[in-house]
Amino acid sequence: MIIWLWESYQISTILYKEVETNNDLDEQYYSDHIGVIHNRIEKAGIRLAGELNRLLDTGQPQ
Repeated sequence: MIIWLWESYQISTILYKEVETNNDLDEQYYSDHIGVIHNRIEKAGIRLAGELNRLLDTGQPQ
């Protein structure tokens, strides 16, 4: 789980730096970053499925 947190931290650091220099979050910003959002949601779903499978298989969270 620490790896997941680190990934999110790295991505948010990059995005926050962009906003610091230009806080105009317009359609272009959305278009440029929607792929990141989709990727993070996809990974979250896969990871959640893995955790649920592990929990339901063993009865114990890891």
